[in-house]
Amino acid sequence: MRTPATTLNKIVVLLASLAIVGLMAGCNIQPAGTSTDEHAVENRQYMALLNTKTGELKDVLTQFQTAVAAGDAVGMKAAASDASKIVESISTTEATESLAEVKDAYVAGLTDINTVMNDYADLYTQVSNGTVDKATFDRKVKTVQASYDQAVEKLTAADDLLTQLANE
Repeated sequence: MRTPATTLNKIVVLLASLAIVGLMAGCNIQPAGTSTDEHAVENRQYMALLNTKTGELKDVLTQFQTAVAAGDAVGMKAAASDASKIVESISTTEATESLAEVKDAYVAGLTDINTVMNDYADLYTQVSNGTVDKATFDRKVKTVQASYDQAVEKLTAADDLLTQLANE
């Protein structure tokens, strides 16, 4: 069975793919009444900001993985807190009209990843404190894993949506 710490590598790959796909986004996505050049610039500006934020999030996920490997619950919580701030920043950044759905899809997936980080850190703390029995641990780790898998699916769907819009 994969663990959230091991499978967080998949998120890093998804965030990297966002950067690549995002470069295409400014090309063809345009609402009515906006010049092609003006809208392409706005899309590229938004995607550049989003790419910067997801790059920051990639670094935080690496910090989280390092904390997990070290058994550092405080480090896990700190990384989850930093991730929360980045996700909030992405959430409050205004997207262009044509990228609003993409933004919402990424925010949903990233919010879920942040929740998984917190849930994993909480579970690790409970295990460290001896406050969770094996049956409860098994149930909770399955829940965390299922949440993680759903978050990855949301991020994959967001990538697919961005690719679809870029190819229109």
